[in-house]
This record gives sequence, structure tokens and C-alpha cells, in this order.
Amino acid sequence: MTAYSYQPMFVKPIAIGLGILEGVAEWLRDMRPEFRLEGSDEPKRQTIRAPRGGYGHAKPGDVLQLYCQQRLPKGFKIGNARCVDVKPIAMRVVPMKRYPSIAIDGVFAAEGEEQIERFARADGFSSWSAMQAFWARHHPGVTDFEGWIIYWEPIT
Repeated sequence: MTAYSYQPMFVKPIAIGLGILEGVAEWLRDMRPEFRLEGSDEPKRQTIRAPRGGYGHAKPGDVLQLYCQQRLPKGFKIGNARCVDVKPIAMRVVPMKRYPSIAIDGVFAAEGEEQIERFARADGFSSWSAMQAFWARHHPGVTDFEGWIIYWEPIT
């Protein structure tokens, strides 16, 4: 099993992507009433990650454990998923630039506003500008990124 940890803003889109939003919302109401379930209404079934040393990332078929703030005292498990694909991704995320360069497995993944907005929503953001702002806040000064995009599906 491979574990991935997420910021609170991704709990809702991940739970939607796993088909467990109602259960997660109920658990949060009972166990963490201070938690605000906010974020995109689009399902999130992918994650973009930097290369890992040593043990690497998940591989197709692996079970993924998806957490919110895993290593913090109030962190919690959102749910499990099954990895269905892992591909290299290269991104140029430049704040204040409308259209980035995103290539997945060496092929441009987004050409034009509609496709880039769709890509950002699939990654749990409300828009491309929200993804740019998140990137600038959590990866200051990094505009060129090479890593992995990991796709998953709910375990049925």
C-alpha cells in the first residue's frame, strides 16, 4: 500500500471521486464538527507528485490510502483507492500566465483554455487560476516541474 496525504481543500473532491462523500461528511460531522467540507464539486481521481527517493510511487494495481494531513494530530484517512495508471508529467506553472505547458507521458495534455480548465478541475481545483495560486503558495519559486501523475479509481 502507498499513502498520499492531501490538504483539507481536497477532501470533498476526493470523497466525490471515491463515491463516499455522504459517509465522509457524516463522519466529519460526528468526529470533527469544526472541519469545513469545502472545495470543488468535481471528482478528483488523480494526484501530481514529485519523484520519491527509495521506494517510489504507487504502481497500477496497488491500493492507495488517501489521507487528509496524515502526519498532523487531527489528520484522518479519507479512504482507499486502486492505482490504475502512473505517467510522467512535466508542467510549467507560471503565476499570472494564463496558459501553461503540461505534458503527460511526453504528449501535451492541454491545448487551450477549455482543456487546461478541465485538467485543473480533474486535479481538485475550481479553476486553473486556483491551481496556479495553490502552486505558488506551496511551491514558491518553482515554475518548471517534472514528476508523476497517479490515476486511481474507487475500490468496488
